[in-house]
Amino acid sequence: MRVLVVSWEYPPVIYGGLGRHVHRLTEGLVGDGHDVAVVTQAHEDAPDDEDVRGVRVLRVRPDPPAGPDKPEDLVPWVLALNTSLIRAAHRLTRAWSPDVVHAHDWVDAHAGINVARAMDRPLVATIHATEAGLWDGWLSTPLSRARHDIEAWLVAEATRTIVCSEAMRVEASAAFDVPPEDLTVILNAVDESAWRTTPEARQAMRERFGIPPTTPLLVFGGRLEWEKGTDICIEALARIRQRHHDARLVLAGAGSQEINLRRLAQRLQIDHVVQFPGRLDQPELAALFGAADVALVPSSYEPFGIVALEAAAAGTPVIAGDSGGLREVIEHEVTGLLVPPRDPDSLASAALRLLDDKGLAERLVRAAHERTARDFVWSAVARETEKVYAAASRDPRPPRPRPAPAVDGNILADRPESVRQAWRRARGDLL
Repeated sequence: MRVLVVSWEYPPVIYGGLGRHVHRLTEGLVGDGHDVAVVTQAHEDAPDDEDVRGVRVLRVRPDPPAGPDKPEDLVPWVLALNTSLIRAAHRLTRAWSPDVVHAHDWVDAHAGINVARAMDRPLVATIHATEAGLWDGWLSTPLSRARHDIEAWLVAEATRTIVCSEAMRVEASAAFDVPPEDLTVILNAVDESAWRTTPEARQAMRERFGIPPTTPLLVFGGRLEWEKGTDICIEALARIRQRHHDARLVLAGAGSQEINLRRLAQRLQIDHVVQFPGRLDQPELAALFGAADVALVPSSYEPFGIVALEAAAAGTPVIAGDSGGLREVIEHEVTGLLVPPRDPDSLASAALRLLDDKGLAERLVRAAHERTARDFVWSAVARETEKVYAAASRDPRPPRPRPAPAVDGNILADRPESVRQAWRRARGDLL
């Protein structure tokens, strides 16, 4: 099967789990004998057209405007990127015709929809997160409503839609008012071998940050945004240092909250033990996780939580927020610890358990490895995605009517009570 993938993230452009997912998925599809091409965003360190382990990758620069200087500039930039992606796709398809088009986010939805329609090919969409889910149903800004409208349009246009967890099935069904059975759950995965590191690499990482071998080290890896709970990591560290006076925290990533996080650390008088190295590449992040005593993933909103798998693969016990897809990644007291989101006391208590009980930490890591090898494998993700492609080609479902534009307010306001209750349970607000 010939597959055209449209994704605004692809290595070396990776902002989070979406880019890593698309990367591993496409390589898995090629490994199964499929002919795969990707159109994506350009990067100064990567060729515009290259073969990457059998995947043809075409990279493009957005048309003007060059980039979003302010949040309200994001939608014009997205549309500018999509016009470039569409041109690249049409250039590619002059001599190569895909059997299916796969779009991966609202950012590249216009390109995926238009290319699939122009070529009369089935469109498969993967919804990795939703704007409504991010804000607990509230769409209170023009940007939020625009993002939601594009997501809803993508789901309406898609012949088949994939989501990354059962929690996301509930969320997307409620957000876009589609039957849950129309959404296919395919869990993410992790390449364990890519996250294993040597003792030398782990030692070098501690030396890089000036952290002695026996000093307790807690690590967060991801976007520095409110929903990721990075502020809760800092607040928890202040509590942890009451018992472990030398404990340190490294927040690896970039995001809009960095200035606020630095101010919080200063206000708590622990800024000298909280470090912000920025976004690290995969081998660096693997070494950092491997060097840590505890990995923190205290998200209040997490559709899946691939970073929890990556940290565990690096040999580090994980504490995660008891919300969304993280509940499907981490089995409490078996493969990691779950704590209530936005609760620094609970996060600190869980971290102290792991710092003070090395046997517990080792048991959690062993169990996490066993489960990952069984349940979170990229080859299985590729095979399940192939089934969706085959179903889309065999039985193409016509597009649904275009959804009405979102209005200022909460998307759940007109949903049945049963839908609202399911939303709360999926998010961890209700037991």
